[in-house]
Amino acid sequence: MRLCGWGSMAVRTGWSILITMLAGCGSSVELPGPQPYPVKGTVVFQGKPAVGFHVAFFPVTEQSGPKFAPSALVDANGEFQLESYRLHDGAPVGDYAVTFTWPQELSSGDRDDAPLRVDRLRGRFSDPRRSQFKVTVHEGENTLEPFVLK
Repeated sequence: MRLCGWGSMAVRTGWSILITMLAGCGSSVELPGPQPYPVKGTVVFQGKPAVGFHVAFFPVTEQSGPKFAPSALVDANGEFQLESYRLHDGAPVGDYAVTFTWPQELSSGDRDDAPLRVDRLRGRFSDPRRSQFKVTVHEGENTLEPFVLK
């Protein structure tokens, strides 16, 4: 679709204002919760990189601020970088139970229906209370041992 005239200028101006607001003036931004630290790792499933898996870190102990689970998607190399508030910012210091899902969208065939999202692993690794994978995030860079799912 091609926008012409005033509509096009309004869209460009709106984007420029939004980008400027997001960039800020170089000052630090107040975080809504605890300071995150970079966390990266790899996931292997049945001996291969777990491409497309969703990884989530659920706090084992109570944390201040908003309640959430830092998460990431596993890339084509089987690698991930956690996100809490921003892209690849990591996770706050603490102990976590790690979960894994392998999302797949299924269509009902009706274009008016939203696709159904299912876990191809059938919930085998998705319950943080039963997770066999535990991790401690420390201040600074955190490079984790590979997660090997069988």
